[in-house]
Amino acid sequence: KRVLTTEWVKGKHLDQLSLDEGLAMTRMAVEAVTASLVLTGFVHADPHEGNLMLADDGKIVFLDFGLLSAVDPFIMEAFARGIQGTLAEDWLQVTKAFKDSGFITDPISFRATPNDKWHAFGVDETTGEDLGLAQLTKELGDAMKAAEGGTSRFGAIATVLNRDLSPRWLMFTPPYVLLLIRTFLTLEGIAAKVDPDFNIYETAMPWAMRRALSPMTEDGIEAFRSTLLTEDNRIQWNRLMELLRENDAKEGDNRELTEDPELVDIDQESSKKNSKKSKQHSVGDALAEVLGSTEGKTLRRVIRDLDSEDLIARLASKDAKPMRQAAARAAGGALSLPSVKVWKRKHTDQQMSVANIRPESEESTAIHKRQARFRRKVFWLLLRSHLHRQAERGWRGALTMFSLIGLSCRIGVGAVAHSI
Repeated sequence: KRVLTTEWVKGKHLDQLSLDEGLAMTRMAVEAVTASLVLTGFVHADPHEGNLMLADDGKIVFLDFGLLSAVDPFIMEAFARGIQGTLAEDWLQVTKAFKDSGFITDPISFRATPNDKWHAFGVDETTGEDLGLAQLTKELGDAMKAAEGGTSRFGAIATVLNRDLSPRWLMFTPPYVLLLIRTFLTLEGIAAKVDPDFNIYETAMPWAMRRALSPMTEDGIEAFRSTLLTEDNRIQWNRLMELLRENDAKEGDNRELTEDPELVDIDQESSKKNSKKSKQHSVGDALAEVLGSTEGKTLRRVIRDLDSEDLIARLASKDAKPMRQAAARAAGGALSLPSVKVWKRKHTDQQMSVANIRPESEESTAIHKRQARFRRKVFWLLLRSHLHRQAERGWRGALTMFSLIGLSCRIGVGAVAHSI
C-alpha cells in the first residue's frame, strides 16, 4: 500500500569539501530554497549540514524531506518583496510585506510599554491610511541600520524583530514563519563557515525578481501594473529612474566586473568577484527569463499596453542612458545567437571557479530552449503590435518609428556586446 524507496547518492558533505566546493553547495542551496519558496510555495525546512550534499556530478542534493513548509501565493509574493526591499534598504516595502503576509496586524497594533494593552496605532479618518505604517517603517529602518549585517544577514532582521520591535509592535509567528526563519537561519549558519561575507539577500535576489515580475494574486498583479504604468498606460519613468539610480549607487565600481574577466587562480578573492559577476548577470536576465515563461503573462500584457510613443521619446533622452544599458543587457539575454551561447558557455566554464558553476540537467536545458524560442516569438509579436499601432497614427507614428530605429541601433549594439 505504501512503499518507501531510497536511492544511494554519491557525494560529499560540507566538512569534506574544499572552499570553492563549499561555496558552490551553499549558493546552490540558498538559490534552490529561495526559488522553491517564491516560485512553488514548497520549501525544505530543515537544510542543515547533514541534509545537504554536493554530488560527484556537481549538483546540490537535499536529504530527508520529513520537514516541509507550504505557503500561499500571497505569502510567496510578500516574501519576494521583502528580499528586494531589504537589499535596497526600502524599509517601507519591507514593512508592507510584513503586513501583507500577516506577520503584523492590519491595522498595525502598538503599545508604548509592556504593561499597556495592545491597540491600533491609528487610522486616518479621511484617507483610511494606517498611521502605524510610517512609524513602524522608521523604527525598522533605524534598527536595521544599527544592526550588524542588517542588509546581508537574515539573522539580523530576525534579531531586530524579536529584540527591538516586538515589545512595542504586535507581531504573529504562524507555523510557516517559524519554519522559514529556521530554514534561512540554518542556511546562513552554513554560509558563514565558508564565506564570512556571504550575503544571503544578494544570492536570493534573482529569484525574488522573478516572482515580482510574475505576480499570481489579483492584488499582486494590480500593484505590479501600477508600479510600471500610469492610468493612461505611460511608463512610470521617475520611479524606474529612481530604482536604477539606487541600483547604480549600491553596485558602484562592481559594474567593472560585468566585463570579460581575465583567467585567474581559483582562490577566495576570485570566487567573490565571479560571484558578483554571476549575480549581476542573473538579475539582468530575470526580465528575459520571465518574458518567455508561462508565468510571464502579466509582464507581457504590461509591455503590450504601454504607450510606446512616450516610452521611445523618454528612452532617447540623455537621462535614459542607464535605462538603455539595462535594455541592452535584457535584449542580449533574450536574443543571443545559439552559436554565441555555445561559445560563451565554453568560455565561461573555463574562467569561472567551481563555486560559481551551475550544472544543468537535460530536462532543464530543454526547458530553457523552449523558453528561448517562445521569448523570441513574444518579442517579435509585441514589436509588431506596437509598430502597427504607430502606423495607424499617421505622420506622428512615422516620427516615432524613425526614433525607434535609431534607438534600436543603439540598444542593438549594446545587446550584441553583452551577449558575446
